[in-house]
Formats: sequence, C-alpha cells, structure tokens
Amino acid sequence: MYTSKKFKIHILFLLTWQSVALLSPSTLKGQSVEILGKFKLDPIHISEYNDAAYAMVLDTANAIAFKSLQLIGVPSTGILLSEVENNSFLLNAGFTKKGRFTIPFEQEASLLGPGSFSDMTGTNGPPPMAGIYSVWTGTEMITWDCDQNAGGRYNPELDQWEPISAIASPSQRTLNTVLWTGTEMIIWGGTDGGTVYNSGARYNPTTDTWTAMSTVNAPTKYGHSAIWTGTEMIVWGGINSITPFSTTNIGAKYNPITNTWTNISQSNAPNPTTYHSGVWTGDAMIIHGGFNNNTTKKYNPITDTWTTLTHSGVVRFLHSTIWTGNKMIVWGGTNSINSPIVGINTGGIYNPTSNTWTTTTLVNAPTPRVSNSAIWTGSEMIIWGGVHEDVVNNTGARYNPASNEWIATSSTNSPSARSSHSSIWTGSEQIIWGGGDNNTSFNDGKKYNPVSNGYLPAVNISMYLYSKN
Repeated sequence: MYTSKKFKIHILFLLTWQSVALLSPSTLKGQSVEILGKFKLDPIHISEYNDAAYAMVLDTANAIAFKSLQLIGVPSTGILLSEVENNSFLLNAGFTKKGRFTIPFEQEASLLGPGSFSDMTGTNGPPPMAGIYSVWTGTEMITWDCDQNAGGRYNPELDQWEPISAIASPSQRTLNTVLWTGTEMIIWGGTDGGTVYNSGARYNPTTDTWTAMSTVNAPTKYGHSAIWTGTEMIVWGGINSITPFSTTNIGAKYNPITNTWTNISQSNAPNPTTYHSGVWTGDAMIIHGGFNNNTTKKYNPITDTWTTLTHSGVVRFLHSTIWTGNKMIVWGGTNSINSPIVGINTGGIYNPTSNTWTTTTLVNAPTPRVSNSAIWTGSEMIIWGGVHEDVVNNTGARYNPASNEWIATSSTNSPSARSSHSSIWTGSEQIIWGGGDNNTSFNDGKKYNPVSNGYLPAVNISMYLYSKN
C-alpha cells in the first residue's frame, strides 16, 4: 500500500439525496458526514489494493493519481468533489467540471478549555494514604507512602496496579523527599515525629528491590528540598532538630553510583529555612523562599558556589514551584504560621537569563491554598486541590506563562476534595492519586486530560464538482 504524509487534495464521495453510488470496490472505505442537511461527504480511505483496476495512489503534490486512468468502477455520471479547481488528473480520467460549492467548514481541533477527568481503577492499588509521593518512570507511576511503608505501580495504558515490595524499604517516616533518577526512585530523610533521619533507600522497579543508602557524611533533616542533576541528588535546608526546633542551611550531594555523600559549601548560602522550594535548571539549583527566608539563590555544583539572585519580593513557604525549561514559576503557599493555615494565590515567574521576576495574573487564578499539587505539561502549569483555612478543594487551574492566562480545570467527574495528594504528568495526561480531607485518607484518583476537542469557527471553503462522462 502506498501512503503519503502530506496531502493538498482530498477527493470525496458526494452522495446526493438520490443516493448515487460512486465507487463500489470493497478496497475503498468511507465515513459519512452530513453537511447542512443537504448532502453527505464520504472521505475515501484506502485500506489495501489487490486489483490494479480499482487501486488508487495518493500524490503528495496537488492531486490524486489514479492507477487506472479510466477509473473503472466509477459509473457514468458518477460525481466527485475536489479542492482543486482544474484537476488535470480528473479531467484526463474522463471527468468534466460541473461547478462549485461554497461550504461552511468547521475544522475539528484541540481547543483551550477545561479538559476532562476520567476514572482509574483502585483494584490492587495501595491503601488509603495522605502525604504520599509519586514519580513517573516513562511508562508507570510509582506511588509510595513512607508513613505506611506501602505503595504501588500504576500503568495508565492498562489501567492496572501492581504491588511494590516493602523488603528493605525505608523505615516509617514523613516529610521526606522523593525523586526519580531515570532508573530508580530515591526516598530520603524525614521524621517519625521524634527522630530526624539521615537515611534512605533506592527503589529499582525493574527488579522490584530496595537498596539502602549510605549514611556516612549524610546530613540529618526533614522539610528539606531535593533535586536531581542527572548524576547526583542535592539535598538542602530543612529541619535538623525537633527539640529544640532548629532549621539548617546545610546541604549535601549524593552519588548513587558510588553510594557516597559530599557536603556542599555554606558560604553565601541562603539563611537556614524549611518548606522552601528547589529546582534544577540544567546547570544550577535554585532555592527560593521558605520559612523566615525572603531570598532566592542558586548553587553551582561544579564550582561549589552560591550566587544571590533577585528575589520576588513576596515572602512565601509551602508553595509550589516548577521549572519550565528556561524559567521558574512559583505559586501559592502561605506567609503565615497561624492555624488554620491561610493560603495565598499570587505567583511569579523568574527568568534566570535576565535575573528578573514577572508577576502571574490573578485573573481566573485558583483560590488561595497550600498542600496542592503542581505539575508542568511542557506548556502549562496545572494547580489542583489543596487546603485553605481548613477548607479542602477539588478545583484547579492551568497557567500558561506565554499568555499569562489561567484556565479552570473541569469540575465534571473531578476527584473529591483533597490535599497532600500526589500528581504526575505522563506526557499526555495528569494522574492525581491519594491524599485526604480533614477526616479521611483516600486510595482513589483520576486522570486529567487538558485537551478539549472541539471545532474552530466556520470558514467557507470551495469544492469543485466533477462528473464522470
């Protein structure tokens, strides 16, 4: 079968209300579309050809070349439509141009809209859990809750969960960090409410095994940040003591190949803080905000040096941060330790090239919140869920930094209100899983597709009518 990747002409069956049959060979297929209730267009699709008399070959230039110029099988007076006014192939094949139709055409397209949620199975999934973490491997979502030492692997293509071994997994803890290296999930740090840990483990989904990480020269902390450089994990900041309460500005690099820790410089580092954010730009780690910290700084692991950057001017912690590929977007969080937590719904975009900040619009922005999820799709940041003054949300919005616009996510079939859930981006959809409200933890979730299919505004197109002599 010959196929083409580019077409400039589409030949269509035109079936009048007299139901004229144009091409009957079984090798040709069509799908009918009513237009203005007056006539029907059936695009010709070629599935195979076995008979040279009926076979057609698509030409990438400007028309359709017929394997048989006599178009055997097209009866006399049979009619076709062409986008080409003077179609030499049809004229040479014994057709005569009869006239022209001007037709309003609405092209199907992916439009800006609320998107849609779809269900996902919970069968064989992990138990109800809040404060969970998930990573995306490229084919599966791995979910783990250190507080329960339980998790699972979810395949969205199969809509299927598989259990994860708990043998040699990290001890029970919370407020740890989780990241994906490309081959392994690393869980590190955290606290059980009494002890602050400097331990962790690496999970390999291929072998379904855990490997303990060295604690030699490892810092002790929870509420810290962790980023992956491509070869190392860098942890920084956090809380290193519960009694007395103490934040830290100590950081370290972990190499999983050598299973070793290396301390990083504290010279010109940000002030001790916790619940800040950290992102990897490709050559540096940017630390922003945090409790009692209104600075933004970047760390270069090659030179082991810190550089002070322009700050956004807004104090925030427990906020969301994503890296777009060339800019850092921070949003939400809180600037108060009051209970219940009062969220904010402002944000900013940091450009490392110009060392400048741009404020995100408040128009259609999500309501204030903390403990929401934030993911980057490649073109938009999606904020969903979270809590504000003890009110848990099941709403969200997508932010486009190119247009500085927010679009609310769909409320139809959305997950129940929750915070401290996990969220990942698969490359085509967001998966939201687990979390909890003020009283209950969940073991369910949804898949969110931000694409809304629809039709562009109608435009008039000309189609030329040809009749077989």
